[in-house]
Amino acid sequence: MKSCMVFAATVCLLSWQGGAVLFGQDFSNPVGFVKFESPANTDMRISAPVHRPSVYRGNVTNVSGNVLTLATANFTAGQLIYNGTSQLDHFYVRVASGTAAGAWYSITGHTSDTLTVSPATTLNLSERGLAATTGIDEILIIPHWTLNTIFPDQAGIVTSPDPFAPSGTRVMMIPPSLTGPNLGPTEVFIYHDGSSGFIAAGWYNVANLFVGTYDHAPLAPDDHLIMRNRSSQLQTHYISGDAPSTKISTDLLRLATTTNDNHVIQPYPVPLTVDELDLVQNGIFTPSSNPFAPLGDLLLRFPSPPPTGTNLTPTKTYMYYDGSMGFLPQGWYDIGAPFGGSVDTSLVLGPGEVIVIRRPAGIAQLDPWTLDLPYP
Repeated sequence: MKSCMVFAATVCLLSWQGGAVLFGQDFSNPVGFVKFESPANTDMRISAPVHRPSVYRGNVTNVSGNVLTLATANFTAGQLIYNGTSQLDHFYVRVASGTAAGAWYSITGHTSDTLTVSPATTLNLSERGLAATTGIDEILIIPHWTLNTIFPDQAGIVTSPDPFAPSGTRVMMIPPSLTGPNLGPTEVFIYHDGSSGFIAAGWYNVANLFVGTYDHAPLAPDDHLIMRNRSSQLQTHYISGDAPSTKISTDLLRLATTTNDNHVIQPYPVPLTVDELDLVQNGIFTPSSNPFAPLGDLLLRFPSPPPTGTNLTPTKTYMYYDGSMGFLPQGWYDIGAPFGGSVDTSLVLGPGEVIVIRRPAGIAQLDPWTLDLPYP
């Protein structure tokens, strides 16, 4: 096993595993785990820079609307569709090569050799660059993470015996539909142990306990969770899975009339400097021409590791200065200390770290932020 790297999270990548035959495909992937530690009475933002094991890898031979035809697939009826009994997983496609590499789409239906998918945003397949091909675009099929699979057997979770007065760990989310600045979580989940007798054991949204469990509800690949450890002890969380083997793309939203905060993750299980995020190189992060009154996009960072407390907000804000006014060379700067020097290589974001890309109002649009694979 390789040694671990310690940041906000600890990551261990294990050696390559022997190829597994799943859905007729023979492939292998490096696997490992991420370790998060939640201090007592503190909020910790966590995400999964590893994914659940892929169940298919193959080439796309045709795209028609939202239907992908695959070269080598032979799925059985319902194999990729959640049914609540024999199939408890939801699946998504990650594009591994071609113009749309990095994009992901939820699978909503399939035949033996086709997939019907739903784009994660309003950008359709052709707008993302996934068009009719002759077998050159490769895809992976991956099960979505869920609360049950992120926290198997409630590991690291303090369960709640009373669902009406929750006393255990709270898992909170900022839904993707929420827009604007200074966003906070609006969805709160608990794990009820079933001892109350009113509802069965499982994950519940505290706002509506009787709607049913969220045990198998899919999480988006770029979602993050806010763990509120309400106990008096440190809680440890492990997320095990495959290291990404493709580019990864996340859409950043700009609104027409107001500032918008995009809560995104550093999606790989290795540390990356702010320069290696390629935000400016991708042309989706607007630089500032004034280092003393930034007018472009901003990158906000939460304290890492988090201090004790809840409702923690970002404590550092960074801009990319284009150098046009002089005074300073172009580069990334802490807006609170621009003369402290650029942080291009000194600002290191840990595996799965959550950051905020704050975009001022402008032309309303979605911009794909695509990161190249940072390791061989």
